[in-house]
Amino acid sequence: MVNYYLRHLAEPSNSTLTHFRRSPLAYYDHVTSGDDESTGTMRYGRAFHLALLEPELFERTFIVLPDGDMRSKAGKEAWVADCCIAADVALSASASLDAKSLRNAVAAELERHGRTVMTQADWDTLRHQVDSLNLPEHEDIRRLIASCECEVEARWAEGNLRPKSKLDLLNRGMLLAGDVKTTDDADPEEFRRSVWSYGYHYQEAMYRRAMQRGLELEGDALFTFVLAGKRAPYHWSWVQLETEWVNEAAERI
Repeated sequence: MVNYYLRHLAEPSNSTLTHFRRSPLAYYDHVTSGDDESTGTMRYGRAFHLALLEPELFERTFIVLPDGDMRSKAGKEAWVADCCIAADVALSASASLDAKSLRNAVAAELERHGRTVMTQADWDTLRHQVDSLNLPEHEDIRRLIASCECEVEARWAEGNLRPKSKLDLLNRGMLLAGDVKTTDDADPEEFRRSVWSYGYHYQEAMYRRAMQRGLELEGDALFTFVLAGKRAPYHWSWVQLETEWVNEAAERI
């Protein structure tokens, strides 16, 4: 299967079109540069999506480095050995490095093995978020997610272009799709205030286009943003955007 995240000029997605709305040159530069623009927030969001929707892949991808006494060379060697055991890979990082450089070297080496290092704090927050979905007050959202396929790719043709989208949640029978967002407190009104800043109406419009043209699902689809709070007590909620917002975005796309 073609790697969805490889960027090509003729394969616009919602994320790359955000650059096109700035300018065609910005789009060209983003697609051809090969630079990874991921921020800490984006990396956390990716980790959360995997933990929620693809837990087996999450376990194979993300790792928390063990603690260790790195004040001596022997301590550093022991720590590297513990990292090898935790990640189940052979690491060659040198214990002659200072502690910070050694941690960075191990993290970089793990990236080459397909493993991404998380902090213990992020790991704990993520687990609290996912586990809170099992609370009785979140039953409706839990059932919604359980009824859907996850991470559904859609590709289609429009002239010389081959647009693509990946839907977090899709129930084909119910014509229902959703996108999961991590937020501070899953406050629907706060999310609405951020729609224009982050272009969430464009995202919904693109995903609806993917359902119609890429997955060939006919009828009026229902789309919702599922919000997962990152602060205790780890609320969940959902939001549906105004039709006129989405229609305006669809026209511009």
